[in-house]
Amino acid sequence: LGVVFAQAGSMDGLVQQLQQHILHSPGELLKLSVPSFLYMIQNNLLYLALSNLDAATYQVCYQLKILTTAVFSTILLKRKFSRTN
Repeated sequence: LGVVFAQAGSMDGLVQQLQQHILHSPGELLKLSVPSFLYMIQNNLLYLALSNLDAATYQVCYQLKILTTAVFSTILLKRKFSRTN
């Protein structure tokens, strides 16, 4: 929000930018909402796992969060990556 505020120059400009890019673009909002919702679920499950798993298993599960975020981002953005990227 700080960057958008700096670019907009005022609070009215910030509100206008947020309305334009969030409220008036439901497709883009949906693209952002799906990974965000899954990330939230995953965080809650990891919190539950913390009380039931040993430290090494928990750490592996926690690192999987990065991998799943990358996979879903790739799928939703329809982008292909190679080893040279």
